[in-house]
Amino acid sequence: MKLIDLTGSVLRRPAPPKPAIVHADPDGVVVGHAIADDRPIDLPMPVTGQLQNRHTFVSGASGFGKTGLLLLWLLGMIARMARLPLAQRPAIIIWDPKGDLDELDSGIAAISDMLPFVSAIDPLQTAVPMNFCRLEVGILSPRLLTATLVDLVNAISSAGNGVALGNQQIIAIGAVIEAVLHAPGSSLHWAAQAFQPDGTAVLAGRTTSDTAREALLGLHLTPELSASCRIRLLQAFGGLGSEAWEASIGAPNCLSFRDMLLPGRITRFCLGNSPGALEAPVKVACMATFKLVLAAIQQRVTPFTGTPAVLVLDECAVVAPVIANSLEKTLSLTRSRGAGLVLATQSITQLSAVSPGLLSAVLTNCAYKVAGRVGVPSEAMLFAKEIADSGAAGSARDEMAQSLLKLKPREFVSFGQPGAPVRFVTDTLPKAAWLAAAEKHADAIAAARSRHIVPAGHWPTRLFDAAPRPQSDNTNPPTAGRRSHWG
Repeated sequence: MKLIDLTGSVLRRPAPPKPAIVHADPDGVVVGHAIADDRPIDLPMPVTGQLQNRHTFVSGASGFGKTGLLLLWLLGMIARMARLPLAQRPAIIIWDPKGDLDELDSGIAAISDMLPFVSAIDPLQTAVPMNFCRLEVGILSPRLLTATLVDLVNAISSAGNGVALGNQQIIAIGAVIEAVLHAPGSSLHWAAQAFQPDGTAVLAGRTTSDTAREALLGLHLTPELSASCRIRLLQAFGGLGSEAWEASIGAPNCLSFRDMLLPGRITRFCLGNSPGALEAPVKVACMATFKLVLAAIQQRVTPFTGTPAVLVLDECAVVAPVIANSLEKTLSLTRSRGAGLVLATQSITQLSAVSPGLLSAVLTNCAYKVAGRVGVPSEAMLFAKEIADSGAAGSARDEMAQSLLKLKPREFVSFGQPGAPVRFVTDTLPKAAWLAAAEKHADAIAAARSRHIVPAGHWPTRLFDAAPRPQSDNTNPPTAGRRSHWG
């Protein structure tokens, strides 16, 4: 492999006349300057047209500038979008599990007038309508939707303890979910309640599907099986201590994930509200919403006639359980539908821990890799082993690993372009300008963060309710009268 002076002292080999990352591609976004020669460094738009889709992987230890790089890159994309006709603008959907990208709204206010196209959604703190029984109506057949939801229950509920659903659980949960999908005014809350005493009999009386009713009545539920199925469903879709999340998945209207993929839409799922480890509700919200966006993308027209989309997953290990077994297919599918993924993480070992070979699959399928400071030597060696040429000597991998351990804050190395890796430093974030913009456009930012909230006082429907619960008397809620394309 070709080597480059990444540390400033270890190697003394001449740099190529024109570093590969500095190119004339008009679709790039300048994020910093090369350390060797101070030339501007631009990173490519993940989608630059309907035939050019580029998946990108970004890694870096906490506190060394990965968030700043993502903010600069995203704001550069949005600034470019603002200069295009609406029909040519890609959609951008961002998952922000830790709330690190919270300054994005202020940055958008400072650089463009795109705030009317922005939705900053926190389904864990404000009730955002995401009734799973309505989201995919008309998109997938009930049988295929049932299989998708069972798979989601399995991925979410087993993420904590590593124990997959057993065959009896799959059959029982699948029968209940299919019956719920055919019950008027239903919510996935009903699925967990169906495993209470007499629950399957009540649900059998509510469902309109003869097949689902027959499957329900044919179940042989022991107390142990009922309890285990109920716990799995509560882990996936409720019982996580968030009233807003409960109201969201039982809402009468729903957020349209297909609408998020319209030209120029910018959607950010802001899920982080406290430092520290990611809690179960955050993981549930990330995995569920990402799975549904993928389902929407699957139904998109081809990139020859569709609108490109950029999907950004900060701390991508959070959603890894729902894509680990089908990553190659997911990346290929999104590419064919005109979408480019930006996968970011502060620890590549977290990806390795989810599934054997997952890190290798990510790096192989992402054309561009950007690495910041690596936290520990073992992780540096793991990255060097995966990224180095197959024929590289052990000493070359050791040097690469040592280089990654010595990167300073805001320093990164770009891989994936022809030629040697390129070391660069990102620009300084203009936080003073963002703060001023946030104060000036406070109302517009507040509107972006409240567009999809369920009216206060909403009560989700319950399987055993004799009559509907009282609704709020708010006659003009943000989502009043809205009907999703999905149901």
